[in-house]
Amino acid sequence: MNNEELHEKFGVTSDQLNARADEYESNDWSHMSFGETTPGRPRLTDELDASAMATATVAISLSEDLAARYDRLAKETGRTKTFLMAKALEESIDRLEYEFSILKDIEDYRAGRLETYSLDEVREMLGLDD
Repeated sequence: MNNEELHEKFGVTSDQLNARADEYESNDWSHMSFGETTPGRPRLTDELDASAMATATVAISLSEDLAARYDRLAKETGRTKTFLMAKALEESIDRLEYEFSILKDIEDYRAGRLETYSLDEVREMLGLDD
């Protein structure tokens, strides 16, 4: 949905919606009065592919330095912090799963839960003995 369509449909511009989203993401609700809320907000632009999977809302705590870096990057790119954080998490999960599986294998090896073979045993199993 472009800016014109946003304004026509909801009576607000994307800048106004982004300002409200920034208020929401700051978690400072002291100046507001409203009923029950639903976490998250609709996409303002096509930040994600239209065929994107369903999403889940999560809450994380970041260091002030990291939060400031995301704020700065969001302003520089015109993307939301939520989009940038989701992109970073999506791109790092494969590496994290791999690294933690290796650590689990090491833990299992040290605890004697992992079956191991010597080089000579492997050669014999594969018929490579000379």
